[in-house]
Amino acid sequence: MALIGDFIAVGELAAKLYNQYYRISRKAPKELSDLSKEIQTLTSAIGFMREEVKDENSIIRQAGDERTKLLATVEGQILEVLQDLDKVWKKYNDRMADAGKSRMKTAFAGLGFMNKVPDLDRYRAKLVHHNATLSLLLTSIGK
Repeated sequence: MALIGDFIAVGELAAKLYNQYYRISRKAPKELSDLSKEIQTLTSAIGFMREEVKDENSIIRQAGDERTKLLATVEGQILEVLQDLDKVWKKYNDRMADAGKSRMKTAFAGLGFMNKVPDLDRYRAKLVHHNATLSLLLTSIGK
């Protein structure tokens, strides 16, 4: 089932981004810390979904094609947001490479991102939306 591979790829990207953003968000401004927390929540939700889609007897696999297609659509939207965040990360990677090595370098790395606050807030809002969508989808499938 393609959905299994898709969730594995999305989960791996989410975990990678969480590790990268968390490293600099510990001492960064609140917006970056909030974004990191949303990525962590999404990583956990996707991890759960990955396990569910692997299980032939899971509620997701038994929910039918309509729910599976809806889940695939949500997965695609999540992947798009994570890929955009990955591009942002790569753009600022040089600044981030030194993050965590000293307080000053971590602060400057966070400040580089702070120029992107409107974008970070937009990404965070999208992640909140996707976390809620996954939760609602799982709740509706379970009934």
